[in-house]
Amino acid sequence: MREGRLEGALASLQNLLCEEPADPDALYMQAVCLRYLKRFDEARAVLDELKRLTPEHGRTHQEDGHLLRDMGQLAEAAAAYRRACRYNPALTAAWKSLADCLQQLGASQEAAAVGARLQHLNRLPKPLLAVTDLIAQGRLLKAEELVRRFLLKAPRNVEAMRLLADIGLRLGVLDDAEYLLESACEFEPDNIEARIDYIQALRKRQKYAAALAQAELLLNLEPANPRFQSIYAVECMHTGDFEGALAVFEKVLKALPDDPATLTSRGHARRTMGDFNGAVTDYRRALSSQPAHGEAYYALANLKTYRFRDAEITAMERQTADGGLPYMDKVYLAFALGKAYEDREEFKRAFKHYAEGNQLKKAQSRYSHDLIRKEFDAQIQVCNESLFATKPQRDRASQHSDSDLDPASVHAPASASA
Repeated sequence: MREGRLEGALASLQNLLCEEPADPDALYMQAVCLRYLKRFDEARAVLDELKRLTPEHGRTHQEDGHLLRDMGQLAEAAAAYRRACRYNPALTAAWKSLADCLQQLGASQEAAAVGARLQHLNRLPKPLLAVTDLIAQGRLLKAEELVRRFLLKAPRNVEAMRLLADIGLRLGVLDDAEYLLESACEFEPDNIEARIDYIQALRKRQKYAAALAQAELLLNLEPANPRFQSIYAVECMHTGDFEGALAVFEKVLKALPDDPATLTSRGHARRTMGDFNGAVTDYRRALSSQPAHGEAYYALANLKTYRFRDAEITAMERQTADGGLPYMDKVYLAFALGKAYEDREEFKRAFKHYAEGNQLKKAQSRYSHDLIRKEFDAQIQVCNESLFATKPQRDRASQHSDSDLDPASVHAPASASA
């Protein structure tokens, strides 16, 4: 491929694919070769298969964008590049191509925002860009090793701390992730993304009052910012202040009338307050704005008494056939379709969709019964009475002094999760 001998590369790839038909790397390179040879229909078929196998692989959607761009379909290419950037924020080529497409489409304001994001990525130290890429690929242990080496040289680098905290959150090591992000906010109090990460970590630790306090700090910086308003409203919900949340959601929807995430969140608040009809209205409005918004379909199913209409079932079936659908939307739609067919007493079809949803969710989960059992057995052996008799009683706060905030010294997420 580097030498431009694309036909020879295709022949070699075909030999590989005869042995491993679902090899994602081979399929990706095959699609690239076919695009360069302008065999667009064949490239499209390969990419469709690749999206089915790896629906959230950033480079797949980046290549999809390149193909659509070369075919002159700029709006579709921009959508593919957006997906690529969402699934893998380290893909500078996708960000650049997205900016170019947007400029040609006349969307100068969005192009400027994308350009700013690209500049931020270009300013990142190369090791941190590599870590971002590894996290997106799910290679968390390699990413952790690389970011820890970087932090040993730059222990107060907030972007590195955010990345290590992200790995910790993905591995379930929530206390260390919280500590890292708390430290990051101390080092750079005006770093918006670090504070948002901190709020999310506190929420995952079910420290809802603390998360709300941080969200209030954020909102006080820009009271009219819809993003900050949304975060604050969600934290109000978690602390049980649903009326306060609804009031803030109203402000967000004045600025962003058709935002599907806000409509869905408001629907959740209304459902909790017993406003069934209001919740249904919000979920349907979210779907009118974004037909592939799987969470809204799942929320309707989760109302228990809601019955899907024929048109809604047809729409859900159509969305599940979309190879570019985000992974969690596939999960949500599978369970919603299961509920829809169960209500119609079409039990075989219902079971098919429930089984698919469970399979997708299990594939995403890190849960392993055997590993959990081994961990519990090891804890029983080690954490006995004699162990605790030798340990002084102290809380976690006393373990870290303000003068010794060394993010690289927190417990390794990989080790803690093993």
